[in-house]
Amino acid sequence: MVEDKTTYYDYNRVQTTEINNPFYFPAINSYRIGLGRILGMSTNAIALSQGQFGQFPIYCFTTDGIWTMNVGTGEIPINTISPLSREVCNNSASIIPIDGGTVFSTSKGLFIISGTTPVEISEFAEGSYAGHLTGLINYDAVMNNPSLYEIKDYLCSAGFLTYLSGAKTAWDYINKEIIISNNTYKYSWVFSLTHKMWFKISQVFDNFVPDFPVYYGYHTEDTTYYQSNLNEESFTDLVPVHIETRPLKLSASTFKKIIRLLVQGYINENDKYPFSVNLFGSADKINWFRLNSGTTFRDKRTLLIGRSTFTCKHYILVAGGKIDEGAWFSAISVDFEDRYGNKLR
Repeated sequence: MVEDKTTYYDYNRVQTTEINNPFYFPAINSYRIGLGRILGMSTNAIALSQGQFGQFPIYCFTTDGIWTMNVGTGEIPINTISPLSREVCNNSASIIPIDGGTVFSTSKGLFIISGTTPVEISEFAEGSYAGHLTGLINYDAVMNNPSLYEIKDYLCSAGFLTYLSGAKTAWDYINKEIIISNNTYKYSWVFSLTHKMWFKISQVFDNFVPDFPVYYGYHTEDTTYYQSNLNEESFTDLVPVHIETRPLKLSASTFKKIIRLLVQGYINENDKYPFSVNLFGSADKINWFRLNSGTTFRDKRTLLIGRSTFTCKHYILVAGGKIDEGAWFSAISVDFEDRYGNKLR
């Protein structure tokens, strides 16, 4: 006996309401989008071309690419449906509208689509998540030192694309920042649209709720549910920061010796958590050693690290600590000498 079914699912169809009646969905207002499954939708704030000035279509993200739905006039809600891109979104929770476009993620990375062209913005956050110093005793001693800032739990424990596939996305309209949070980790990623720069924060969110111009983040600790305004920053407690450069070659010469290194900035030194600056060097980019360090800077505007003990080919600077809202950093200045001149000794 075949069971009678009164309902069925149509995964690639958009159903709009009757004009001026949000409670009635006439069959004539049904639109099929491609052959795949619809994942999410977003509005577009930029016309697709000069010939379509004033027409702002709806993006429809499906398992077979991105489609545009152009809003019609009169009694016609949608007048045309066109394929736009073959990029396939892999996480419907990543689809959010921002100023001038829409953010979405794929297996390749995080994209912003504005007009007709998706642009990847996550290249600099991708790649190997383990740094050159991972596992080094002197490095781990700095990361886990309770008298400094204990930052190890907030370092990357997975590649960015892995993190992104299970994350949720929010848009901080006030600060022009895209916030990406995955509650299986202890950190969130943030992309500044103003400075085109990636960084991480130690706060994690379970969910986001928009209430323009404010965006709220929610997270649970034990049995307590917390709400945070993403547009505001709180400095009631000291904030842990961590800065780590990529390997620096400094010059074309093979070996060089650092005479002194200055971190240009300002620290309101507190008595409990001194700010730490550490210089690591390597001759082969495989084996790394801590060459020099400093933790006592008080209220100086330049954090000075003196002469390094050995000559090296590459250097990595690691700096961090717990700071207040008055701290800032602007540049790194290095005074060094080329050594050996590529001659055998």
